Amino acid sequence: MNFDSKALTEWITGAGGHVGPVEIRSSGSGRGVFSTAPVADGQLILRVPRVCCVTPETETPVGRAIEAAGNHPLIQDAVFAARLLDLRRSDDARFRPLLAGLPDALPDFPLFYATQRARALVGSSLPAQRSSRVDRLTIESDWLRGNVAELAGLDGAEWALVRALVGSRTFHLSDEAGPAMVPYADLLNAAIEPDVAWEFDAALDALVVKAVRPIAEGAEVLTSYGPKSNLRFLMHFGFTFQDNPHDECLVTAGGETLHLGRIADASYLDPRTLQAMLRDPRAAKQACEARLQGLDRVPLDPNDPSLLDVRRLRAGKRAILESWLGNL
Repeated sequence: MNFDSKALTEWITGAGGHVGPVEIRSSGSGRGVFSTAPVADGQLILRVPRVCCVTPETETPVGRAIEAAGNHPLIQDAVFAARLLDLRRSDDARFRPLLAGLPDALPDFPLFYATQRARALVGSSLPAQRSSRVDRLTIESDWLRGNVAELAGLDGAEWALVRALVGSRTFHLSDEAGPAMVPYADLLNAAIEPDVAWEFDAALDALVVKAVRPIAEGAEVLTSYGPKSNLRFLMHFGFTFQDNPHDECLVTAGGETLHLGRIADASYLDPRTLQAMLRDPRAAKQACEARLQGLDRVPLDPNDPSLLDVRRLRAGKRAILESWLGNL
């Protein structure tokens, strides 16, 4: 499908939505939202009606087949992904402008790393997470092939892609409205210090995006994906931040998992980690030393741009471990 930003804007506004002084342009290896005029603090950027959104309840033949099957091993995100897959395969006219904006590949997600790039993850918890994720996706795709006629020929790579699309592009609108893929808003890239914030307006039945500070004409408009570590950003969104203040390092000591943050101060620890460190500080220190030594088991080419996120991941964990070792 060819992406048409004008068609996307017309579709949203035609459904009663609003697209402010912004447009979609290339950004890095993908797309982003950019201002076309100066934006004031508090100004409305987007209003996207829920009728334009894909949700776990969007009607599709595959969705109906899953419901008819009764008991199944699929979590909500998997049911959501199955419906999205059905929409993509059929090029459903109801959501064509949204579907056309979805990527056909996510090479920067660790789940899709080529072998050599995946080797660079050794020393982090990502290889285990990646393996666990593959196992889960295999269970889901096997069940779908065997129980949903429309997906009898489902390919594992295709299933992994739609699951990742749902996982990385879904907004949790509210407890009542639930999750949704929101067109145009799903093209907002992330920043530690965002330009905009969003909320679901129940009265309008729409997701609303407003500026939280002035935005210069021509600047990319960035939102927040929430306070997450670089490991979580990389696993679920395919990128990292330089100097992420929410970064953390997990260390196993004495059977306990210690969650260590960037600030090497016990007052910032969660109660369980604090108790474990107070109970046996020597074991905690030895575990940190071992974790630090294991970071560089696989050397990284400092000039390989495809390993930038892995280098950031290691650098963040190294800084955290060295900081804590200086205080233990």
